Amino acid sequence: MKIIENAQVPVNLECSINEEIIEKVLELHPHRATLVPEKREEVTTEGGLDVIKNKMRMIEIAKRLKKGHIELSLFIDPTSAMVEASHEIGAQWIELHTGLYANIYAMLYSNLSRSAHSIKALELDRASLHVKLIEATHELEMAAKYARQLGLRVAAGHGLNYHNVKRILEIKEICELNIGQSIIARSVFVGFENAIKEMLGLLR
Repeated sequence: MKIIENAQVPVNLECSINEEIIEKVLELHPHRATLVPEKREEVTTEGGLDVIKNKMRMIEIAKRLKKGHIELSLFIDPTSAMVEASHEIGAQWIELHTGLYANIYAMLYSNLSRSAHSIKALELDRASLHVKLIEATHELEMAAKYARQLGLRVAAGHGLNYHNVKRILEIKEICELNIGQSIIARSVFVGFENAIKEMLGLLR
């Protein structure tokens, strides 16, 4: 509550669609709420919210947030079906899930494939990974363009860092990036202020 009351910038509260959580959002009244498919046992969100499967619940939440003057953002996979459903539900924003793009990038350009954390589904030759990276980037770009055509504002996030963010910045329809985890990780080595300045330098 103190953060929302004292923040000099809009506060975007990421949360699940659990009823108890939605009631808390309405009580706290942030500038925006981004709904994600998060369960209590998860460390982080893997994949976007299935807004088609949860459409009626999403419409109900959208109406309640609108009444409370809280913007609604939906964290979704970059497909035209999910973008269209988000528009129909009444969201003002979408946040495109960049996890697949980030995973492919890491398998292609880092030593992830040689570590215990290698992603089995992406253990491919470099040429194949390069094609997949192009495809994943294209999906993000097409989803962002379609969303803007429908009047939605577009954010993107999940797995973005100092190395892979450049190509995402080239998608002009994306007006906001959520990169908190990598900034915090970088701050361990260079300090929080420098970590932010380094990321701002890339964004500019």
